[in-house]
Amino acid sequence: MIGTAIFIKEILQKHFFMKRGVAALTLLIIAIAVQTQQAESSAELRLSCRDTGALYISNFDGKQLSVYAKRYGSSAKFPVPGEWSRSEELSYFTSEEAVFVNSNKTAYTIYIGSKSYSVSCPAFVFSCRIINISADACFKRGEQFTGRFYAYNFKLSQTQSLRFEKPFLLTYKAKDATDELVHSPGILSPDFRNISISVSRQPVYNRFSLRWNTTRNITRFSIQYGECATEKYNFYDSVECSDRPLCSSDSQCLSDEGCEDGACSRLKCGSCGYIENHQCKSYECCKNEDCSESDYCAKNYCLGVQCLQDEQVENHGCTKLQCGPDEHAVNGTCIKLECADDEHADKNTCTRLECREDESPKNHLCEPLQCKGNEKAEKGKCTQIECRALEKAKNHQCVSIIADFFASLFH
Repeated sequence: MIGTAIFIKEILQKHFFMKRGVAALTLLIIAIAVQTQQAESSAELRLSCRDTGALYISNFDGKQLSVYAKRYGSSAKFPVPGEWSRSEELSYFTSEEAVFVNSNKTAYTIYIGSKSYSVSCPAFVFSCRIINISADACFKRGEQFTGRFYAYNFKLSQTQSLRFEKPFLLTYKAKDATDELVHSPGILSPDFRNISISVSRQPVYNRFSLRWNTTRNITRFSIQYGECATEKYNFYDSVECSDRPLCSSDSQCLSDEGCEDGACSRLKCGSCGYIENHQCKSYECCKNEDCSESDYCAKNYCLGVQCLQDEQVENHGCTKLQCGPDEHAVNGTCIKLECADDEHADKNTCTRLECREDESPKNHLCEPLQCKGNEKAEKGKCTQIECRALEKAKNHQCVSIIADFFASLFH
């Protein structure tokens, strides 16, 4: 009997510890699930802009759709070029640089499919994408070598542009019959160390002149900027050196040239400029985006957009106003209709109410008439009932006086 009791005790103890083990395992699984859920919930969608004009989207859990943006206060969307990537269950988007270019901090709405998000982008500072430099010419006068190049402005708005002002960030190479000399922030050829760079600021570009005293006969001059993060933004341009006509004033040069450093050089005015009296001038505009949103560009002038009464100015053009049924369009604005008391607003106009005989118009609605017992509703008004002899008006109709008397005796 004692042995049986010990055996039963051992079984109960094992069963108890097994239950404790299962409970502990269950708690562990629940804890892991909670931690996983917390980790997933902590991976919140993030949108950020950089001063390079690029947009970054991280922890996006939807489809990799096209991305669009709209500046706060504007109704025009524009595509955001860039690339999606994926890590585990989430997606990441990186736009090209110089997409969000503003002189001040600006708010945008970002659209991914049917979803929209808000982001604030800082003032644009710099992007390798905006470097637009063109090697113009290289020549020697005596023992002074001159290499000339243009850095075109990057237009921020109709009145603001970014100018490239740091020529010593670039890499310059001068080649003669035997050597290629380098002058860059990291490499300095001994014979190409002492140079000077001057700048002439024109409306649409900066014109730089690199000067260097040398006895070498330089045949090619090149400019390079290779510090950008991606290869597609790397910049390189070069020009063969040649003799230039000597001059002392612009009038001694061709109409599309200017006199600089004693030699005639061809003027480069950019895609939105023209030459006048040996100087580069800027057109007022070359595309609609150069004008304010209420103007459009025509023959290089910004002209005001003229819209119809039921249209509004939007993105340099006219779009149809979407007024409510109780509004009408006046000079490009939706204005509330002022209908008479017996009218109601419908389809952007005032329409007369069609009430029943027992209704009258009030506050643009048909309301039931509250006629007295000796009155009846007729054409939307309460009128006195005219009864015949031995009749009286009761409950909006004529009844027999005698019949009404006897009827009252039984009530």
